[in-house]
Amino acid sequence: MVILSIIFLSLCFSYDGPDDGAGDPSATKESRMDGNRVLLFFKNTTQLSDWEAPSGLNDVSIWPNDGTGYRMLDGIGLLVGGKTYIEDDGDDTTIDTLIVDNKDEIESIQNNSLQNLHEVYFLQTSYREEMDEDELGLVKWGFHPVFGYVNSFQDSPALSDDPNTWPSAWPSTGTMTKWPGEWDGRFGRGVQYADLETYFVVNDAQDQEYLQNKWRCDDIINQNYGSIYETRILCKDACSNNKNFCLPTEDFEYYPRPGVKIPETSSVQAGYDWGGLGVRVEARGFQWNNPLVRDALFWEYNISNISDYNITEMAFGYWVDNAIGGGDTDDEVGYFDTQLNLAYSWDYDATGFGGGTPGIMGFAFLESPGISNDLIDNDNDGLLDESRTNDAGSIICATCGIADLNQFLEEYNLEESDLKEHYEGDEDQDWIFPVLDENNNCLVTNDDVGLDGVGPNDINYNGPDEGECNNRPDCVEGLGCEPNFGETDISESDMIGLTSFKLFPVDSHAEDPTTKWFKNDQVMWDSLMVISGEQAFDQFTGTPSNLIEVFSSSIFALDKGETERISMAEIHSMDNIQGSPGGDQQDVPALFALKKTIQLIYETDYRFAVPPDIPTLTAEAGDGHVVLTWNDVAESSIDRFLPDSLQNDFEGYKLYRATDKYFKDAQTITDGYGNPMFYEPIFQCDKIDSIRGFADYAPVFGAAYYLGDDTGIEHKYIDYDVDNGRTYYYAVVAYDYGLPANEEIESGIPPSENKALIELDENEYVVGTGPNVAVVIPSDYSAGFVHPWIEVNNDKIAGTGTLEVEVYSQSLIEDNKNYMLTFDNQSDDTNYLVTNGFNVYKEEGYCSGIDCNSLTDQGGCINQYGCYWQGDICIDYPCSDYNQEEQCDALSSCFWDNGIRNGQWFESQDSLYIDIDNFSSFYGFQQDQELSLFGSLGDDNECFRFDFDFFNNENDTLIYNINSVSRFGNNECDGTPIYGSCETSSFGIFSEELCISNDGVWTPYLNEYNINDFKIWNSEDTAGDCRLAFSEACIIEDFGNSFCSQIDNENLCNQEQGCDWSELKLVYSESGSLSPESFYQNHFIFYENNFPQYDYWSLDPDKFITTDAIDGLVFTIKNVENGSFLSESWLNTGSVSSADNPLISINDRVEHIKPWNCNIVFTNNDKVYTNPSILDNAIFDENDNDIASNAGAQVLSTQGFLNQISFDFYVYSNTINDTLDLVVVDVDNSGSYEKFNDKILVGQTKNTDFGGQSYLTWDDTNFSIEFSDNYPEPDDIYSLNYNIPFLSSDTLFIHTNAPDSISIDEHDLDMNDIKVVPNPYVATNLMEEAFSNPNQNQERKIMFTHLPARCEIKIFTISGVLVNTIDVNNSYDDGKAYWDLLSNEGLEVAAGMYIYHVQSKINEKFSLGKFAIVK
Repeated sequence: MVILSIIFLSLCFSYDGPDDGAGDPSATKESRMDGNRVLLFFKNTTQLSDWEAPSGLNDVSIWPNDGTGYRMLDGIGLLVGGKTYIEDDGDDTTIDTLIVDNKDEIESIQNNSLQNLHEVYFLQTSYREEMDEDELGLVKWGFHPVFGYVNSFQDSPALSDDPNTWPSAWPSTGTMTKWPGEWDGRFGRGVQYADLETYFVVNDAQDQEYLQNKWRCDDIINQNYGSIYETRILCKDACSNNKNFCLPTEDFEYYPRPGVKIPETSSVQAGYDWGGLGVRVEARGFQWNNPLVRDALFWEYNISNISDYNITEMAFGYWVDNAIGGGDTDDEVGYFDTQLNLAYSWDYDATGFGGGTPGIMGFAFLESPGISNDLIDNDNDGLLDESRTNDAGSIICATCGIADLNQFLEEYNLEESDLKEHYEGDEDQDWIFPVLDENNNCLVTNDDVGLDGVGPNDINYNGPDEGECNNRPDCVEGLGCEPNFGETDISESDMIGLTSFKLFPVDSHAEDPTTKWFKNDQVMWDSLMVISGEQAFDQFTGTPSNLIEVFSSSIFALDKGETERISMAEIHSMDNIQGSPGGDQQDVPALFALKKTIQLIYETDYRFAVPPDIPTLTAEAGDGHVVLTWNDVAESSIDRFLPDSLQNDFEGYKLYRATDKYFKDAQTITDGYGNPMFYEPIFQCDKIDSIRGFADYAPVFGAAYYLGDDTGIEHKYIDYDVDNGRTYYYAVVAYDYGLPANEEIESGIPPSENKALIELDENEYVVGTGPNVAVVIPSDYSAGFVHPWIEVNNDKIAGTGTLEVEVYSQSLIEDNKNYMLTFDNQSDDTNYLVTNGFNVYKEEGYCSGIDCNSLTDQGGCINQYGCYWQGDICIDYPCSDYNQEEQCDALSSCFWDNGIRNGQWFESQDSLYIDIDNFSSFYGFQQDQELSLFGSLGDDNECFRFDFDFFNNENDTLIYNINSVSRFGNNECDGTPIYGSCETSSFGIFSEELCISNDGVWTPYLNEYNINDFKIWNSEDTAGDCRLAFSEACIIEDFGNSFCSQIDNENLCNQEQGCDWSELKLVYSESGSLSPESFYQNHFIFYENNFPQYDYWSLDPDKFITTDAIDGLVFTIKNVENGSFLSESWLNTGSVSSADNPLISINDRVEHIKPWNCNIVFTNNDKVYTNPSILDNAIFDENDNDIASNAGAQVLSTQGFLNQISFDFYVYSNTINDTLDLVVVDVDNSGSYEKFNDKILVGQTKNTDFGGQSYLTWDDTNFSIEFSDNYPEPDDIYSLNYNIPFLSSDTLFIHTNAPDSISIDEHDLDMNDIKVVPNPYVATNLMEEAFSNPNQNQERKIMFTHLPARCEIKIFTISGVLVNTIDVNNSYDDGKAYWDLLSNEGLEVAAGMYIYHVQSKINEKFSLGKFAIVK
């Protein structure tokens, strides 16, 4: 017989996350989730939507958020219920406070008739109404947000797309912080998988419901009988001085954290005991704008027990108050699908407020708490008691840890062959091991990226952190987890699922302890949170009503220090349903399809395809046009949801224009049901990659996304289809190409694009826009406005292509700036010379450090301060190799650092802030006479911690001795500190124990960064001086780019030996060699030749290439691909004879590589040119024949050198600004030069080394010349011209002028053009924007044009009565002003004729006119 003995161990965990303060109502912030078509108002209290929102009901919950949607919700509340127990001691003179938190002990007492327990019920939430509160009704006893997770100076909770809402650094563990300047992503530092995410934290410390005991005098004969006192001592003193006559007003009090108080800094209940159940909630909201999920909003909550006790009975849930369609919300019906864990509601008559169909709303319950110690497979995935808090454990076999293999394979869609050896804690086997080489060095990290969740392939990677590439999954609470393990892997939880759902009409607000409201904790627990049997999932079959939905998951234990989770998604669709009494399942295919997609997102750990990064749009209003430019940030986007090879899936841009704030007039493309789906762009551009036309995968309700036409990428557009005075809304969106169908996603993922975000207030006024949105009103310029202009100098251009420069965006032009356009050439010096790139430089000085590695000359390296010649390369001077002060000081590039750093300190709350000379600022914490400092040693990529022990106090000076030195491997001072380095063949070892076990040599950082002591002077004050003593060292002083780049003065830069001042800054560049990886493919062509074999990139000669807008300038280039002969002629210099044209024979090969314009200049000097002494071998003529060895025609030479022959002409090339050389071919073999019989080769010589000696040799023949006997006369010039590609020697100079001024003469003329638009005004006009809010009136206005930038407009009736005065103070480029048709008193004006008088404030010029108003 085999006896299986199972021992249950009760493990007590301590909470290791951030040590938050008590929640505080003053930390409350509010905002809206608007990252897709679901708009939802929320507070960082966990309350979602708000029927009582100050802004009204029109912008608290809208779907679809495109100007056509309806209100859907009046409120959502997170419900955290608990049932706890306090021992009843049977003494009514005492207050019971002994908490019983052991399940077995509770059962034992319950079964003992001699013992009793108090049952204590909690229902924690945050909601607008019916909550427990203090006696005065000032403090709601529930969840309140904690400080530290938001910028306190902002009104909004932290949003991933708005860094202004983030705190300076995020809470980590204890009082530590992490990741300053980066988003605290669910999956790591700066990791954002959603288009929009919010993050906040609450706790229930302010809940005093079970801490209200007072003491009552119960002495009948005492005059104070029945009086109530705050403490027992006060009661005793007033009640016969007998404590037995003082009885508690309550039977018990519940102290979740005994001895912990609400801080004195709290805005409410300061100094009170920490109350509530002792739970902390991390809340995150997610939205994706992908067409598949743009109608969904996710919420995830991590709920931790931060009390001192186990909570043996817990329940999590949601309260949802429907408002389908707004207006009358008493006609809702609904249904709950137990298979899909999906509730959905609809309007009974399918008619929303004001008419129209509001669609339906569903709530999908996605995640529930887990039970990890009952040996039950609660979630039916073939695993028992999986948990997100497990340690990695040991590596086990492929099938080890699986209780039911078939169920496991089915749940995770695997084959048995997919199973692998895995760590015990990675129960679902999805953590991907790194790829290591034979020395255990990391080749590919995969999921082994360390606790910050950021790996080498991520943009914000700054080096290895703790756990990275240690071949083991890591997760530390508060610090972070690697992907697919622990907190980041939702399937590593044995979830109990949804256990109850109720759909019921909202209860009355009468004072009744039996109503289902939050203040009645036990009622909520018994009737809504903890239900079993047939009543757990009752369908509502009553008449249409204002319905409440309550989801719940119970009962489970939440032990001290543990965390459990709950999540749900709000989803919407336009499925056409109405009527039905409720309780009947409906056919809602669109909603079910959306539920399937959100389930995928949840099961992939809240990862889904996201569009590229949002570009930034810049718009400039012009007269009858709008100039739009945007940056290229989207083009380097990475979508981590996709396979590695497809993650860079940027495809193109679309530009939308609308005249309403919701872009409704641009949303003209409908889906298969006729509902608006896609926006119609006014401009689209895309990569040249053969991805074009409509996506033939993942249609959205029958509609396919248009991917473009392989036009090539642009970053600019001018819209001329606009009317002056009318408001236009522009959005540029970057889009990707999605993902074709695969095994996991049968239909594929449709392309997605950025959202056009416009933030409106309750009156529909624009209060903010996304970076890719611009609001523009085109108009004429002010009277006399001087437009920016440019001066172009092309004197140094030899290329015969087209070069043009234009002012593209006037507002971006800087005054008095110089630019240069240069070109890059590619050539093999034999077959081709092409222009394969160009650059734009700006004359703007900057200081940079000397790069020793760029110096290839030994002499230059030795003479450069800070550089050292080692072998054949130049390196930074190795000062650190010298450890003696005398040796160091003898070196010109080094100096001895005595290690002393003086600085100042000041105290702020419980922290010290210390500025040390030549280093970053440090911050530290003093506790029990110990000191920890955090800061930099000068390396931006490192953060060090120095731990000091108190030594003594001398004359108000604190002296500390160093205890340890640790580093973090990043610049945020976050993560687990590392105390030394390990010398071993393995990579990623950061502990002494692991180092030694891997046969490594461990060196503590205390030995490497020796610090002697730390002193703080004036320690009894709040500020003073300090000194930090580092180790002495030999270093390079003031050297390197990080030092030099901070210098903005030329003289100061040049004074530093290791710095260099440059006058030209590269501001734009395109290169053919980079074309395959860049997005300028349409600007270049790739040419391949087989015989002979060569290839090259060249500017496309068949296109006019335009650049991006560069500081407002746009360059247009049309190049010549290869040089070629163009023409020959006599120059009309006034002395051209009647001589015959020379016979010119062009070298067909050389014309491509040396297309040099030449002038053959004839003189009366017989020796104006004499050829130099040239070796007579290897001389090739214009046909590339070697004439030196041709018996029929040979050169004139003596002893191996060409004879030096003089000529009465010379050949000058103004392309290279040099004289070409001449060689005679003795055609008639006469042995001498005879100009009418011989041929002359024109080309260049070159130096060639033979036997260590340099000789002149012939290079190439550009062309040959032959003369007839009708010879030219002196001063005749014969010109040869070529088609020339732009050369590296070509430079175009541009000077910009933008004086921001006006011309007085033009000002006076333009004032004659002032007019009123429209005239007459009849009822309305296109300048008046419409409002979607039915309670908002359209605002009337007319526009004055061609105004001076500064002027005063007076409006009179026809009888001369002053109606209104408008004071105009515009910029010089704005010549418009509006009148709202209201008088000075704010009253609407009557119809009729009006006179206007415009008085310029620039001079005395004025203008008169009239206009009519017809109502």
